[in-house]
Amino acid sequence: MTDSYYPGWRASVDGRPAPLLRTNLLFRGVPVPAGSHRVRLWFDPLSVKLGFAVSAVALAANLAGLALYGRWLRRGALGAGGAGRAEVR
Repeated sequence: MTDSYYPGWRASVDGRPAPLLRTNLLFRGVPVPAGSHRVRLWFDPLSVKLGFAVSAVALAANLAGLALYGRWLRRGALGAGGAGRAEVR
């Protein structure tokens, strides 16, 4: 292949994991025995998985913070009759 080598690429030959090699210092290569075979390449970087996990934790923390803030406001944490508290009739 004349595609650039980059960490995170995975390969399989006939459904079995295969090593992905750096060839000619820049390209990707997969050793394939003689004959007809199915070679599959896919991009599965760890950075994307870590980014998704960090984003999910940040989203959960923000939602929890908003819920707690809303609860704090409903309980009148700003003080009875204090600035910022509106009374609804």
